[in-house]
Amino acid sequence: MTHKEFHGVFPYLVSLWESLAAHPSAVPLGDAHRAVIDERLAEHERKSGVQ
Repeated sequence: MTHKEFHGVFPYLVSLWESLAAHPSAVPLGDAHRAVIDERLAEHERKSGVQ
């Protein structure tokens, strides 16, 4: 599916994603979710050699 096709088929999702991307701090995030994100980011960085 091309970018243009995605926008045509899923306009609500595109709008939602753009809203979240514009204001990520407005999305509530609990401590447990933050811990999982931090763990996965650290693992990704280890695997990809990011410092």
